[in-house]
Amino acid sequence: PYAAATDEEKKGWKGWVDIESNPSIFNVMLREFGVAGVKVQEIYSLDEDILATLPLPIYGIIFLFQYQIVDEGTQNAPCPSKVWFANQLRGTNACGTIALVNIVNNIPEVDLGEQLKHFKDDTMDLDPMERGRRLDKFDHLKAIHNSFARKIDILQLDLGLWQDREAAKKPTESVKDVYDNDSAYHYVAYMPIDGTIWKLDGLDDSPQNLGECDHETWLNITAPLLQERMAEFSAAGVNFNMMALVKDPFIEQRLDLASNIKLINAIEERLTAVKPDWRTFDDEDDSEVIVGIDETYIITSEILDSVIVLPSASTKVANDTDPTTLLEFRSRAMNQQAHRRRSIRLELDDVDMDEKKASDERKDYGPFVQHWLMELAECGELRGVADKFKVVEAEKKRLAKFAGKKK
Repeated sequence: PYAAATDEEKKGWKGWVDIESNPSIFNVMLREFGVAGVKVQEIYSLDEDILATLPLPIYGIIFLFQYQIVDEGTQNAPCPSKVWFANQLRGTNACGTIALVNIVNNIPEVDLGEQLKHFKDDTMDLDPMERGRRLDKFDHLKAIHNSFARKIDILQLDLGLWQDREAAKKPTESVKDVYDNDSAYHYVAYMPIDGTIWKLDGLDDSPQNLGECDHETWLNITAPLLQERMAEFSAAGVNFNMMALVKDPFIEQRLDLASNIKLINAIEERLTAVKPDWRTFDDEDDSEVIVGIDETYIITSEILDSVIVLPSASTKVANDTDPTTLLEFRSRAMNQQAHRRRSIRLELDDVDMDEKKASDERKDYGPFVQHWLMELAECGELRGVADKFKVVEAEKKRLAKFAGKKK
């Protein structure tokens, strides 16, 4: 039990580990699922000024909260055929992955990757409970989710699953009673689908219709509902946070850069036709300018072939016979490219940071801590450390009590 869990142990484990509400972890999970075109960002407020800073469109909101038994009304409405929705099985901690999958499987333009797309197509005609059962056995997603498990997580959750099975034998227990404790957290998704806002809670029998909307204004309707819930949770001392699934800005940034590259090439070709020796008069530093395929910014021949120069710019270049104005146009285009390169570098830095944070989260420090404690014990130091800790804690309590009396 003191050894770190091996990859084989994690893959063979039947449970689901708790996933920290960390955008970096969710982004890495999505990429490893095979999903492309979306990005998870943490949001600290639903104020318009804060939401205006997010890339558009905002596909959905994931709301994490310390679980309380709420909204336990009867749910008789079946899941609409236009909504892909999966239930969370009793006693599992898959709600983070389920919230992600329930959102991305309802975004038509997102590339799901081969395995998730096949899973979605294969389960499209099933009911939410059967989809949840299939998802529980979907090894591709489960292995990625559980790659964040530590040995102590597996041991504790196995014990919890056994306790849940025992509790499930009680005839009056509901599926939500599993979360009726102080340490349970739960993820719920909100998103617009085909002109309707849906609450996608894996513990609900079916998705909840929150009203009609359009993709531009759906958050104007959803925000007050969530803000009301947030106020209730704050008053009750319940912890919560939010993340948004947005369109990955890297997609448009690369396309914009590719279009800029083609524009610069067009200008230079026109300059060569108008004045073949134009470079002898050009004093612009173009050492960092990209004019073709580039590995650093992931500009491929396929991307370059997929974009065009804006017709207005193309016409302007083709009709211009003045080298001076063409050089000025080229200078502006190079400045625009520098801005685009900076934006892409920031996104690539974010990806690297996500990978580093996820890698750190996957490390199991339990064996190190255990070994350290055993070494302290063998050296006869552990008792002294423990006694010192007790003294410090006692002093803290005494000072807190004194401060309370003084106040």
